[in-house]
Amino acid sequence: MFVLVIQGVEVVLETDMSDRQKTLVCSFDPRSPRISAHDIHEWIYDTLRLPEEDITMIQIDGLKRRVFIKFSNESRMEKILKGTEGKCVYKHDTGERSQVTVEIAGMGTKRIRIAGLPPEVKEATTRESLNKYGEIVNIRNETWAAAYRYKVSNGIKVVELKLKKHLPSYMSIAGNDVQVSYVGQPPTCFRCNEPGHVQVECPRRKRLDKNMSDTKLSWADIVSNETRDTQQYRETSQTVNDTADRQESTPRTGNENTTLNTGQAQNNCDTDIEQASPMNTGKSPILEKEDPNMDTRKTPTSLIEAMEQGEGSDAKTTQKYGKDK
Repeated sequence: MFVLVIQGVEVVLETDMSDRQKTLVCSFDPRSPRISAHDIHEWIYDTLRLPEEDITMIQIDGLKRRVFIKFSNESRMEKILKGTEGKCVYKHDTGERSQVTVEIAGMGTKRIRIAGLPPEVKEATTRESLNKYGEIVNIRNETWAAAYRYKVSNGIKVVELKLKKHLPSYMSIAGNDVQVSYVGQPPTCFRCNEPGHVQVECPRRKRLDKNMSDTKLSWADIVSNETRDTQQYRETSQTVNDTADRQESTPRTGNENTTLNTGQAQNNCDTDIEQASPMNTGKSPILEKEDPNMDTRKTPTSLIEAMEQGEGSDAKTTQKYGKDK
């Protein structure tokens, strides 16, 4: 990736060159005696204490006296960088000691462009936001090129920074969302805003997707509305129905103690209710006991029955019941 200036506007062009990722570079003093590849391997093991599973590559640049160590995970690389504080010592067979600088590959002094930052934001505030990424050498305002009428600032801050940690593509300075770019900048994840990976490879996304897959229903369950509880209920209901069908089809004898199925039990229950109903016993549903003062004599239907019950044989009784046939 490189930058072209076209009519005062910088254009970032992508190239096939890939930046090193998860790699430390150990720079040996060029004035010290040369070191063999075998001795470099032993120095890495004795000084950096790196097991083989933490390393995926060791590349030696003999001309520039540099060694590139690529790690299997970024956290292990950062731990080594923090533990060495960027400096180590190599002891030669002659007893001579030489300094070794340890840093993240692709670091060094970078020209950082910050777009979208209002001019009212103080320089001290900008420095405070960028200090954790490296040592700030200089901050200046970028201006429009000579081809333009107004030779004023174009609103872009240019920061010369000795990187010790890559910057994300987007960040916030004094509450303002700004865009950050420089040559050799790794891709930034739009999910966690951390440099070094893209969104589809985000470790936070993978953990989240795993947790959701453990708790969410599958698409098939959503479409068919089938869950394990529903299926279990259906299987239990089918087992009960099959048992009832077998019991109905089995002939019974007087000596068998067969459990009634649900339908037969309901029929027997209904029969018991009918037999116990007050309507079938002739008793009043309200009065359970007869009143001793109540006249329980049968209502007369003829003159003879009326006379037997003591109503007499006067003209009024005869008119009421008529003459007895």
